[in-house]
Amino acid sequence: MIHTPREDARALSAMAHEVDTLRQSLPVAEDLDGSLDLVCASHQLAALNSLVTWLSDEVLSRVADRRPVSDDRRRAVAAFCSATTDAGQAAAEFAGVYEQLGFFYSVAGYHDSADLRDVRWHATTVAEDHLSATHNALQSAADTLHLTSVHLNSDAGPRATAARSSTTTSTRIAASEALSSYPPAAVHIAASGASRPAR
Repeated sequence: MIHTPREDARALSAMAHEVDTLRQSLPVAEDLDGSLDLVCASHQLAALNSLVTWLSDEVLSRVADRRPVSDDRRRAVAAFCSATTDAGQAAAEFAGVYEQLGFFYSVAGYHDSADLRDVRWHATTVAEDHLSATHNALQSAADTLHLTSVHLNSDAGPRATAARSSTTTSTRIAASEALSSYPPAAVHIAASGASRPAR
């Protein structure tokens, strides 16, 4: 079980890298001219579905024991949930590409004709739209993970710790100065929490 914000930040950053790597491995519109086949696309669709599982596992590992959690942990969980949704959207969009590739495969042996060229052009346009949406969804997932990682790292960094320490020290000094302006008896009563005697 991961406990610290810095460790959550590292996990978020590592997953953002995985999402970016997967996005960069996906085909682009130019690959729809015939270089992308169903074998390659099948592996890529499986990888996208696995990504959804990995991200949801990151959520599960942080919420399963139902312990009290910090605000930083809640931010990490929310980021993984959001990225899971984006990854699911990416998988659904790539499934649309997959469907069009299945169509191209089914008509590969047909004699060329104007009607077939029109239908293929339409199918290519649909596949390009789905492919663009796939890339956009994965980019959104990676951005969410990365930005949350940066936020948690900044919260856990030396400057944030020093700032919190400085704030605590300033509060204590201010309280001490406030008490010093009262007579000694009043300070003793305030410090001990004694109630004011009834008149």
